[in-house]
Amino acid sequence: MLTGVLFASAPIFLGWSSELMVGWTLISLFMIIFVTDVAYMLIPDKILLFFMVIFIVLRVSFPLTPWWDTIVGAAVGFSLLLSIAVVSKGGMGGGDIKLFAVIGFVLGMKMVLLSLLFACFYGALLGIIGLQTGILKKENPYSFRTVYRFWDIDCLFLGRFPFILVCNIFKMSLKGHPDPRGICQKSPEQ
Repeated sequence: MLTGVLFASAPIFLGWSSELMVGWTLISLFMIIFVTDVAYMLIPDKILLFFMVIFIVLRVSFPLTPWWDTIVGAAVGFSLLLSIAVVSKGGMGGGDIKLFAVIGFVLGMKMVLLSLLFACFYGALLGIIGLQTGILKKENPYSFRTVYRFWDIDCLFLGRFPFILVCNIFKMSLKGHPDPRGICQKSPEQ
């Protein structure tokens, strides 16, 4: 039922555009991984490779602006989660790392960073609620992937809105100081 709701709502957020094909493919990937994650806590490489080929064809046909944002997004997504896996000494699996590289390829650099930020926030919030209510136990593993999958769909559906919202909060926290790296400047396509 969730798959149907997501597929039906995709045209509302993305319109009947090229991004709709990307959105439907991303939803399909996430629903398949959701099942394997809940059942086995695994993200099969075969599934990621299959979808990566589709995403490469889609991004070559319908590139992000600038075109290299997909490559940088994949590298950033991969590097960030690889760093987390190394620092945590195995707290993050190889499937997570490869999945985030695919997500970075689809969403681009800024959105993959935002996706990780909000996934951490929502994962921590749900973890605290789960521990407080007794649904989760400290000794039982908690699947972080489920949280970031749905935030990635939000990022795709809402476009740059979540990024602009975070940038505005960042600018307010600087209290009149300029954006030190120009990260939150509007891009030409806005």
